[in-house]
Amino acid sequence: MNQNVKIPTAICTLFEGNYHYGLGALTNSLYRFGFRGTIWAGFKGDLPFWAKPLNKKENYLVYEVAAQCRIHFIPLDTDFHLTNYKPLFMLDLWDTYGDSIDGLCYFDPDIVVKCEWSFFENWLDNHVALCEDINSPLNASAPKRLSWQKVLKKHQIKLPLNIDQYVNGGFVGLKRANRPFLESWKKIMDIIGIETESLTISSLPSSVGTQTKRPPTALFYATDQDGLNCAAMLHEEVLSIANQDAMDFGRFGTIMSHALGGFKPWKMNYIKGALSGRRAGIAQKLYWQHVMEPIPLYSKAKVKRMQFWIKLASFISNFYSR
Repeated sequence: MNQNVKIPTAICTLFEGNYHYGLGALTNSLYRFGFRGTIWAGFKGDLPFWAKPLNKKENYLVYEVAAQCRIHFIPLDTDFHLTNYKPLFMLDLWDTYGDSIDGLCYFDPDIVVKCEWSFFENWLDNHVALCEDINSPLNASAPKRLSWQKVLKKHQIKLPLNIDQYVNGGFVGLKRANRPFLESWKKIMDIIGIETESLTISSLPSSVGTQTKRPPTALFYATDQDGLNCAAMLHEEVLSIANQDAMDFGRFGTIMSHALGGFKPWKMNYIKGALSGRRAGIAQKLYWQHVMEPIPLYSKAKVKRMQFWIKLASFISNFYSR
């Protein structure tokens, strides 16, 4: 890639283990809705089986997805749990490939997009784009925010109590002009690392990495997300926060769909889930609509079979509830 050519907005994500299936579906959905450009994917472990052929560059590998769309795989050597590595990864991309990247959007690899890419480009114009979490709101005077304020004060950060929305850590979009937001997020993550003694673990359900049994009332329970929310409090004037339906939390939306928790679409047993009262959500259903083009993640027979199981599971769910 010519490092002197400006790319309006690049995508980045982080993955390991079977989360490559999510990366593939995320990429397919982005391409389906008009994204053309580079997806920077930091990873631990093995490369996806579907990423062939690969062209080796100095410190990353290039997979050509389709016309004008490619994934740059960057091997990572870090002890961080990848959920806590997000701001550092984004800053490293700007520092290393800054001449070619203006805007940058981070997506968790368990998200698929649902709208034209032009919407995201417009959203980033002079704003830090964020999405409200399923657990929002968290009142400005909530005990947890007061505790964040007290802890960060010890580290010479004055945290205002100014917003009630609690944002999700699965998506962050911003232009280079708003780099200070990322720098604040990273600085706060460093403080969280000191206060919790480690950023190598996550308390959120995941099939990869190490988890801890920190209680939800812990000062920093969802470490990356709580850190992101502290950064949001520091930079409230540049935020553009979409409502919960932006990620299909609670009701059907139009922007993206986020498969929360440990029940990822690529490993969920839909019939067993239905019989135990767990209904397949919108994100699980949409995933299987984005697994064939332009990256084929499964055989056609497998996709048809899974789509049948999802329909059957949805029928079964009419008679079972948790």
